[in-house]
Order: sequence, then structure tokens, then C-alpha cells
Amino acid sequence: MNSVHENGGAARAEGGSLETEIRAEQSAVDRAYARVDDMRRSALGVVRHHRGLGELASSQARVEWESLLALTDQRLQHLELGGASLCFGRLNRSGGETFQIGRLSVLDEAGEPLVVDWRAPAAEAFYQATGRNPMGLVRRRHLLTRGRTVIGVDDEVFDLQSADDDRLEIVGEGALLASLERSRTGRMGDIVATIQAEQDQIIRAALPGVLIVQGGPGTGKTAVALHRAAYLLYANRQRLEDAGVLVVGPNRTFLRYIEHVLPSLGESGVELQTVEGLYGRAHATATEPLATERVKGDARMAAFLARAVRDRERSLPGDLHVPYGSVVLRVPQGELSRLVDQFRARRGPHNAHQAAFVRRLKRLLWRTYLRMLERRSGAEVPQLDPDDNVVELFGSGRELTQLRREREEERFQSTIGSIAEVREAVERMWPLLTPEELLHDLFGAPALLRLAARGTLESDEALALFRPRSRSVTEVRWTVADLALLDEAATLLGAPPARYRRRQATLRENTRWMIEETIDDVTLNTGELDPEMRRALIARLTETEQAALGVNDDDGEPTVYGHVIVDEAQDVSAMQWRMIGRRVPGGSMTIVGDLGQASRAGAVASWDEVIAQLPVRREPRLLELTVNYRTPAEIMTLAASVLAVTDPGLEPPTSVRRSGHEARFVHTTSDRLLEGAVGEVRRLLEVVEDGKIALIVPTGWLADARAAIRSLPEGIALGEGADSLDAAVALLQPNDAKGLEFDAVVLTEPAELAGEGIAGLRGLYVALTRATRWLSVVHADALPEPIARARSAST
Repeated sequence: MNSVHENGGAARAEGGSLETEIRAEQSAVDRAYARVDDMRRSALGVVRHHRGLGELASSQARVEWESLLALTDQRLQHLELGGASLCFGRLNRSGGETFQIGRLSVLDEAGEPLVVDWRAPAAEAFYQATGRNPMGLVRRRHLLTRGRTVIGVDDEVFDLQSADDDRLEIVGEGALLASLERSRTGRMGDIVATIQAEQDQIIRAALPGVLIVQGGPGTGKTAVALHRAAYLLYANRQRLEDAGVLVVGPNRTFLRYIEHVLPSLGESGVELQTVEGLYGRAHATATEPLATERVKGDARMAAFLARAVRDRERSLPGDLHVPYGSVVLRVPQGELSRLVDQFRARRGPHNAHQAAFVRRLKRLLWRTYLRMLERRSGAEVPQLDPDDNVVELFGSGRELTQLRREREEERFQSTIGSIAEVREAVERMWPLLTPEELLHDLFGAPALLRLAARGTLESDEALALFRPRSRSVTEVRWTVADLALLDEAATLLGAPPARYRRRQATLRENTRWMIEETIDDVTLNTGELDPEMRRALIARLTETEQAALGVNDDDGEPTVYGHVIVDEAQDVSAMQWRMIGRRVPGGSMTIVGDLGQASRAGAVASWDEVIAQLPVRREPRLLELTVNYRTPAEIMTLAASVLAVTDPGLEPPTSVRRSGHEARFVHTTSDRLLEGAVGEVRRLLEVVEDGKIALIVPTGWLADARAAIRSLPEGIALGEGADSLDAAVALLQPNDAKGLEFDAVVLTEPAELAGEGIAGLRGLYVALTRATRWLSVVHADALPEPIARARSAST
């Protein structure tokens, strides 16, 4: 007898043959792959053919060749699936219509669809249909595949009568839970085949405006964000392909973790970047106290920096005296103040006004000189130096002629700016500045910090920003928080000074010339490179070398995008949000995060604070993810106890499964703590098979943990940070583990991980929710009170 869950859950037909259904689906999948292979061979044939034509083609033909080649290469990229499966589902609709759902659209030779792209409107029901709203479906089938092989089938029936009428076999074991039980590979799993309705609602939400997605651990936030990027590009191709889509992640490890997902979904044009990587002219190589990081991330720093720039636009403390020939020109301090005030009132960045400021100062000096000449016109000429330029200005009647006046003014304007006193005055009153010079001077001078802090920061906050000056701005070691301030300063200052741009242009030219010469020398004896390969090689090497030299092509304006997606958004500071907002002036953004996991100094406290820093042009939308697919209920109970302390207003996500493994607690002595943690890793290696294990240690413990973990058996791949993704055992600190997931986690000394305050407990919450099956807690100190209470309640 057939049965079906009220909510459209899995049903099994009596007598249904799983093997028969798998064979039928395998035949359809084979046909789709064969067609993709044909399309790929055809595209490669076009490339080979036109490469040959390009060698002898005319100018116009070469342009056509390049265009066709680019289009063909793009198609080849779309057809490149890597290890991802082409097909993952089938829909049976009322009326007998049926089609496969997959990663890209595949048509047969007659133009009929073999596979429907998962982003197409026709595929929406695959993700959104429910028992209450079947959207015209009779059956929804999930395919479980390994490479090109179908290894399982899972069905959900929405119309049992139609299924019987159409003689549909119903088989399956639950695709979602089966996929969740698979071992982690060190790269983010592509969940496109198992996206659920609340996730799909977010993925297909309208493009314009700011969409905020609040979701607890394991709710698929990152996967949803990436699938949304792929969907938006598919649905808004013309609007976004040129403007571009940017995905901002928390760190390089995270970017490596997700980098393969978008290409597997048919999109290779999305840029991935960390928050600090958005400012391309400097890199973070230093750390600083949390109190300093917290101040630098505060939104008040925007007004602080604006005040700091204004403080560099100032009059001289006294009159300006400029020697010129045999005379000394004096400009009263009051006139200098009026000049500065006039330019301060102008809109626009600081550096953009410097040239006009210099011209006005020179005109002021000329008028001073002219008045002096007119006063001296009745004096006896012989009393002046015969070589003095004053003599040349007067005719025999000692009257200043118009012609001579114009000639003298031209000479005056061309020479007065090179006089040391004028240069020093300009440097004092309206200097050309780079962001790096501004911050270097500001943070190294308590007096400048006090000036800028008036009305913006408290005195102790301003003092926290002080650091000893380096010998040169090129020797400054910047922190992550500094980079957002440099970006803010770049907006306030405008384009880099001309001297900087000239230096950059020279470096670019010399770098490219060196690379071309080197390639020519290398290929002289080894054979010429294909021209296309040569151009690509030159471009790639030039970019690498210029990055190493600190060379960039920007003009002070940030690169802007049509849409920006920010993941792990809860840890972004207000000043970093301002930096992100400048990259998307149209205000089209997807913000994905969990306030319950906010643990970095300076992070915003609410989504309203985020919105306050962004170029919002429409009413923001807030959606929530409530189902935890990653963390089993046994572990989530512990984590929820911590969340109740840090963020009592947030509801923990509901776990959809139990692993059958309670969290394991190992108590030891402090001198054997790491030995005990490595022992747990060794034990778990016996049960996770081809899965991954994370050893999470408190901040500052990496060196000791690195030494201890080397005692593991030979042949066990170990990794740390970005290198941990390909390793069987990853060594991480809590913040480095954000956004990642592992089959098993060994948590070391949770009391130390938690530290003091809410931020530490949130870091512990992050660490507790990384495991998909097993959690071991190794400790010497007493367990943090929330965990101890939850453990007692469960026993």
C-alpha cells in the first residue's frame, strides 16, 4: 500500500524496484553527459580551428577571432564540472511532463531540454514545493551520485493518485539527511541538490536593495549566499555581468574553502575577496590590542578622520615671509586664514583642491608684490640693485607698463612656487597626502590625535590609537583595522598625488618591460609560446610582480560592483561596512551572518547598525534561516546553552537530526592537556575513516599544539590555516574555524577558549558548532558554567 507524509515527505511504493529506478536514471544521466561531452568537443574544435586562422588573419578578423575565442572559452568553462555531478534531480509534473534538474542547461541535438538549469524558473518547484503547496508536482526525485554514477534515488510524492495513474515507482531514503551524513572533504559541499524551501526563498529573492539573512550555525548560510550569487548572475545577466558580483569572506582559509562552488554552478565571473583585501594598496602584517581594534572599528572614526584631514588644512601660526629678489613679501596671517577657510568650504576630496590652493596662494603673493612695486614706483631707481627685476618693470618715467607687468607676472608665477618658504607654507597649509601618510602622521603624534578627537572620541580612546612613528611611511606595519581607515582616508583625500602616480606608472612600465625581456630570453632556445599563452603569461606575471612591489593601477577610487554578498557578516566592524558600502553605490547587497557568533573586537551589535553605514536606497529586508542541517541535536544542546547567555534574544536553529553520539568530555591535568587532546584526535582517526578532524585550541596556543600534534602516526596529513583544508587533521583557533565544518572536532580547554566577556563565549559557541558527528572536549580547568549546566541536565 502506498503512503505519503502530510508534508510531502518520502514515500515508498510497495514492490517498487530501487535497482530498476537507478538503472533508468543512470541511462538518462549517461545521455546528458554524452551530450555535454559532444558540446565540449565541438567547442574545442572551434578553438583549434580559429587558433590556426588567427595567425594569418587581418586586423578585423583577429578581433572577430579573439571575440569568438573568448566566447568559446567561456562556454568551455560553463561545461567544466570538475568533480560535481551534472544531474541531481527529476521533476514529474501533472499532465505527464518530466525533466531532469542539474547544474547547467543541456539541450539535445533537436534543441529539446535534457537537463534544466537549477536557476531556471521551471526548476523552482524542485526547491520550493511542499505538501501544502505542491506547485503542480506529482513527484520530486533526488539523485544521489558519485561522479557520473547514480548510487541512490530518493522520492517525495505530492499527488499519490496521479503517481498511481502515471505508474510512477516511489523509492528513496531521504536525500538531505543522506548528504549530511557524508564525510567532509575540506572543500565546501555543493548543496544545490538539497536546498530546502526557506533557503531557496533567499536564493531567488529580488536583486535590488539590501537583503539580510540571519541564520544560526549549520543553517547553510554560506551555501545559500554562493547559490544566490550564481542565481543572480543567471537571472540578471545583462545587468550584473559587466558590473560584477563580489563575495566578501572573513579570511583566506574561508575563501579557499568555497572557491570551487561557483564554478561548479556554472559561474566563474564572481570575485572572491576578504574584507581587508578590499583596500589594495596595503596589507595587514601586524596585530594590536583589542581595545585599539575596537576603537578603530567604531563608526565615530569616520568623523575622527574627517577632522584629522581638516586639521591638515590650516593657516600658518604667523605671517608668511617670502624672499623674492631684493625684497621680502609678507602676507598677513589673517589673509592666509581666509584663504584656507575658503577652500575648506569647497566640496570634494582634499587632494583635488591642492592645485587650485597653490594657484590662489601664488596670486596672493603676486598681489602683495605688485602693491610693493607700486609703493616703490616713486623711489630713485639708482638706489636699487641694477640686476633687480624691479628696475626692468619701469620705463624712463618710472611708470609700470601693462606689457612689462604681464611679463613680470608670468615670470613671477613660474618661479615663486619653487622658493623654499612657499613650498614649506603649502606643505603646512594644504599638503598633498596619501592615506598612508595621513595615518602615519596622525597615529604617531599625540597632539594631532587630541585635535582630531575633539567632539568624536574620548581622551582614553584617542590615546589607544597612538603608536610610535616609524622612520618612514613605507616601514609601517598595518593592522586589519587600519585598512578600513586607510580606505576611508582615501575617500577623504581623493586621488593619490601626482608624484605617487608618476612613480607607479614608472614601476608598471619597468616591470612589464622586464617580464617581456625575460620571457623572450627564455623562449629563444625553447621555442616560441603561443601568442595567446604569451599574453596571458605576461599579464599574470605582471600582476604578480606589481603586487609584490606595491604597484597598483587605481586612481584613488574603489572598484565598484553591481551586487556584493558578505558572508560571516556578524564580525564586520562599522568602518569595514563603510568600506564595503563604497564598493556597491547602487546599494544592492546580500548580508549573511549570525549575530550569535560575533566575536571580533569592534563588530557591530545589530543589523540596524549595519544598515546605518550602507548606501541604502530601498527598505532593507530581513529573512531568517531556522533549520540546522550540520550540527546534530546532541551537540547543539550544549551550544544552545552558551547562546542563551550571550544572546538571549536569539533562538538557536533546530537540528534536523541526531548523530547517535553524545559529546565526550575528557578531564586531565594542565600539564597533559595537549597530550590528551592529541590522544582524542588519534582515537577519532579510527572512526571518521575518510573524514576530517579539527583540533581547536585557544588563541596563542598554536606553537605548542603544533609540536604536540606531530606525535600523530606517520602518513596523517596535518594542516594549519589555509593549508588545513586538504589535510585529515586541521589545527585552528576559534576565529579561523568560522564558516568551516568537520566530521569531528576536538575542543581544547573551553574555559580558556571562552576567556572573559561575551566575545569569548561567542568564540566558544562557534567552536562548539563545527562538528557534524563527533565532539570531544578536553579540559583541565572547570567547564564554563553554561556547558556544565547543560551537561548535568543531559545526564
